[in-house]
Amino acid sequence: MPRTYRRPLRSALVPALLAVLLAATLLSGCGRDSGPAIMGHYTDDYGGTHEITQTTWTDSGPGYKDVFHIVDYDNQQLYILAQNDAANAYNASLYSRFTWTYSGSGLYYCQDPYDAASADAARLAAPPDSSNPAASGCGASSSYPWTRLIPQ
Repeated sequence: MPRTYRRPLRSALVPALLAVLLAATLLSGCGRDSGPAIMGHYTDDYGGTHEITQTTWTDSGPGYKDVFHIVDYDNQQLYILAQNDAANAYNASLYSRFTWTYSGSGLYYCQDPYDAASADAARLAAPPDSSNPAASGCGASSSYPWTRLIPQ
């Protein structure tokens, strides 16, 4: 009787298991990328400094230091959702959405909302108008300019 080669069950499962693990990783967001696209050190036109990492956005200047803990971000939609630190002087423990845009050679951001009750509320708020960030589009009335971030 001729011998037939049978592939061991163990080796047949390896490709299937790898496919399942890859799909689970992609669906969970782990490995989607290495953090917000605008991570780095910046100054702004008001004398403030900004440090954006994978986990925090720190905004500091003379007499203040506010920390925002990143809970989600979307590099295609250009926003970061963060919980305001409990020690921040304003809107402690509430949620902010930082939306960024590029205009000309400049990078700008708008923190709106800055006082949402939840990350979902911040995500679902109407986005700021990015058509002319140097002059307007930020804030409830959209009359405030966005803040320019200057790389350091």
